[in-house]
Amino acid sequence: MNTPMVFPFKKVEASDQYPSSIKWTQVNSKYEINVTTLEEIDVSVLLPHCLNVLNKIKKEVGTEAHVGPSLFKVFPRTLSIPLTSVWDQLVEDVGVHEFTVDNFEQKLKDFIAAHTTEQDRHELAQQLLHPVKPRSLSVQAFQYRLMEFNNYLHWLPGQDIPLTPVQLKQAFYDGMPHTWQERFINSGMNLSQKTMAEVNRYFRGQEQQAIRKQHDNTENQRRESKRRRTSSGAPKQVHSKLPVKRQTQNKL
Repeated sequence: MNTPMVFPFKKVEASDQYPSSIKWTQVNSKYEINVTTLEEIDVSVLLPHCLNVLNKIKKEVGTEAHVGPSLFKVFPRTLSIPLTSVWDQLVEDVGVHEFTVDNFEQKLKDFIAAHTTEQDRHELAQQLLHPVKPRSLSVQAFQYRLMEFNNYLHWLPGQDIPLTPVQLKQAFYDGMPHTWQERFINSGMNLSQKTMAEVNRYFRGQEQQAIRKQHDNTENQRRESKRRRTSSGAPKQVHSKLPVKRQTQNKL
């Protein structure tokens, strides 16, 4: 089944844009975070940026009363000029009388909804239900991405509900290579009786075996290639055993 991918499981390499320092003061406290400026409106870029800024500010600001005002003050500074205009208009249209965390998160949902659709949420939900772990992505990173995507659903417009822990464990299992799944079953294990941590540990073991096997195959190929080069090299030089005639000087 070909499921549209709203977000790639393997994170896209960072752009050439370097994070810039944003400093601000709340009452007598000074704060600082480093973030890039959001220039794109593609959901795969916009949503991670919004949540990244939200989490960075929450982590940076230690005083609870400063968190809400800091969010409203700093977030617009991480947006391009056109996107800042969209944010300012959203805040102005409804009006925000209290700069609380709850009010900011509602405004953030409105901002995200202005650039996304219910179809984005539906397709992400389907992506979660039918995942496939990329070969180059580690088992641990795959689990983290599933959890991250599941959290994204909360922020997108629409009705598709996030996966339960049981559903998330099933999705994690379904995303593994079929050979690994068969070994899991043949080993006598039952998915419903295992925790996510236990399932994760089993597949990380399969991953390590695959890495060792690939390493051994590479080494064997290298040795075989070296042996072939040696056996098919230039022929050895054969030294003549014929007696060498000595030149004698004729006597007068």
